[in-house]
Amino acid sequence: MARRLRGTWVKTRTVGTLFVTIHTQTGHHYRTDSIQSPIDDQLYDLLQTLTSKCEAIETYAKYEDDATGDAKQVFQEIARDDIRHAQRLLEVLKTQLKS
Repeated sequence: MARRLRGTWVKTRTVGTLFVTIHTQTGHHYRTDSIQSPIDDQLYDLLQTLTSKCEAIETYAKYEDDATGDAKQVFQEIARDDIRHAQRLLEVLKTQLKS
């Protein structure tokens, strides 16, 4: 069961005969009364997106090795775009971390 309470999601789960309440932020990462994430949603989103881009770039390199002709070209193009996006994300992250 989940309900929203002043910007925070409160989830109650039954564990055996014990009810456990977990408080979470409205964002992507969880927190309890004693454990909270050290980063906000925006920084988390930027980090996750950069990670996804880097993983995708590695995957496209593997696919490019297997490809020929137009298929090889398309993987190169997609990789170049993701490299550019990853570089931009890194710039924004560096700025965020300085402030």
